[in-house]
Formats: sequence, C-alpha cells, structure tokens
Amino acid sequence: MSRGRGPVCADIALWNRIWRHQLGLTSEDEFWEVLKSGVPPTRGGPRQLVAEPQMPAWLFEGLVHTYGVEEDEVRSMSEADALARYLALCERGGPGRP
Repeated sequence: MSRGRGPVCADIALWNRIWRHQLGLTSEDEFWEVLKSGVPPTRGGPRQLVAEPQMPAWLFEGLVHTYGVEEDEVRSMSEADALARYLALCERGGPGRP
C-alpha cells in the first residue's frame, strides 16, 4: 500500500477506500479491532459466478456478422437451434440471405 506524502489517515476518502475496498472490511471499527486482536477478519469466500451455457463463438459470429441475424435473437437460441439456423442459412446460399 502506497501512502504517498503525509499520514495515511489525513485523507479521509483515501482511508475509507483502503479499509473498505482494499482490505474488504465493513467498517473502520472492524479495522481497529482486527489490528488490536490480531485475528483476521471473516470476509467470506470468493463469489461463485454461475456459468451460462454458451454456444461456440464461431457460431454466434457466423449468425450475427455473416448472416445478419440480430444479436438478441441469437442469444435467446439454444446451441442446437442456432446450429440448425446456421445450417439452413448456409444451404440457402451466401451471406446476407436470411
């Protein structure tokens, strides 16, 4: 942590960002309690992101950029539906022919 010039507590906004964002604490009181007790704070584990099913990038790009299908429409398709649409568009001929 870089303190810059002068005491770290001199800039209240900086001090708040340090204990809240960098240290992940809920209050300044928690900071002082942790410092005094030497017991690490409970921060919880890392957030688990729920992975959404995704179609292959080539399929999305092909439908949107090659055949001009709207992005929102492609995003709402399952991978199987997107592949079926892509193959149907390929059978019709060149790009730009929905």
